[in-house]
Amino acid sequence: MHHALTEESALPGVKALIVEDEKIVAFDVESLLHDFGAEQVLLAATVAQTRRILAGHPDVSIVLLDLKLMDGSGEELIPDLIASGIPFIITTGYSTYVNAQAPVIYKPYSAAELLRVMRGALGSALSGRQGVICHVAALSPFSRI
Repeated sequence: MHHALTEESALPGVKALIVEDEKIVAFDVESLLHDFGAEQVLLAATVAQTRRILAGHPDVSIVLLDLKLMDGSGEELIPDLIASGIPFIITTGYSTYVNAQAPVIYKPYSAAELLRVMRGALGSALSGRQGVICHVAALSPFSRI
């Protein structure tokens, strides 16, 4: 399903990894990224799964990283992401969370906000800057506008 803000080619060639243990949130974001034209979207719910996926897919373009995961904290993955040079956005429901190494987006976030932050993170990566932090409050299936 497309909405007014969606551009089919907004994220051409992007291979995204969503690290999120809440299935409804992961599936909603996956749908948004497909709407935005992402080439491939991978899902992980744990720190261990994320490490396996990154090892098997070194061509991941960007990671959307939740902090609270089934087997630990998404923060455990930040050094790995920085070392790999993969841009990442931290997504969290903790409205006071701040991290200087990446953008943070707070749940719930809108589709427009997600696209804006992702474009910024991808652009920063192309210009040599690492991670982007976005704070996200709880994502709602109704926040697609």
